[in-house]
Amino acid sequence: MARMPGARWRPLANNWASQPRMSRYDLVIIHTAVGSFEGTFSWFSNSGGYVGAESHFMTSGAGDIDQYQDTARQAEANGAANPRAVSVENADMGPGFPAWNTRDGNAVPAFTAAQIEANARICAWAHLTHGVPLVAADTSRPNARGIGFHRLGVDPYRVPDGERWSSSYGKTCPAPRRIAQIPQIIARARQIVGAGTTTPTPPAPAPVVVPKEAVTMRSVQLTADQPAAVLTVDAVGTSAVMPKGAKAWLQGAAFMPDQVDGKPAKALLQWLVCLDAAGKSTRVEKPVEIIHRWQLIGFELPAGTSVVELRVTGIPKGGVVGFHIDGVGHA
Repeated sequence: MARMPGARWRPLANNWASQPRMSRYDLVIIHTAVGSFEGTFSWFSNSGGYVGAESHFMTSGAGDIDQYQDTARQAEANGAANPRAVSVENADMGPGFPAWNTRDGNAVPAFTAAQIEANARICAWAHLTHGVPLVAADTSRPNARGIGFHRLGVDPYRVPDGERWSSSYGKTCPAPRRIAQIPQIIARARQIVGAGTTTPTPPAPAPVVVPKEAVTMRSVQLTADQPAAVLTVDAVGTSAVMPKGAKAWLQGAAFMPDQVDGKPAKALLQWLVCLDAAGKSTRVEKPVEIIHRWQLIGFELPAGTSVVELRVTGIPKGGVVGFHIDGVGHA
């Protein structure tokens, strides 16, 4: 399996593994949804799940990331590029976006700063996990590699020898404002992986290998620049699982300034997602407002939990929110 740490695993149906396997990993293709974060999930899931035009990932204006399809398998948003491209849909309606004329493809609002960060994180993960080069893909030719966008494979923009990525003529996806921001996404992705800002040499295509599960952490410190994390229940970052009936806790402590720009400093623990060894997820909807310079936070984890995903927003510069797994009955 290939699932991104920090993204919420949100399959559209229970037959996600019925999709064909990827043949190689050349591209991340960026889209715009013409819809909201939750509305797009509903549209995909009610339109046949994995029979249609679903993407691998979806981002919200607040920077949340949902993963609809395991990247070991194809998603169907990219037409002829489906066997070799990871796809990212992005909300452009709902919270964080102005009203716009959905009949005008050029009117799509720009990515929010949080969406730029979310797309960069996806691109960085695709680079580290699948070898997708962090360079701009400027055509839909079969040998194109890097970070591209849907319009490259749409007539009349498609080059004559390029793949057709959509049957819709004149589609501008993800639209001019968002296309202009893709260099920012690439530059930020390079920072995340430590590649700097110079253009790296694209690596040669690699054979498809189903990646091992990512090694994760048992403790983490979140900051304004790193607001999300994945932790393991066990102490060594392997696949040990908390026995049934054992009690483990996610414990946290905040260290923040009292005020930022004359206002009380506030952060928000938005959500937790607990995964067991079979990949079953339990979403814990218990937002906690973090307002103190010193504040302890604690949640009892469901029995069988092996991995915890969490996200904290609004951490001020210089503030730190730390979390660790503790309890009895686990390795």
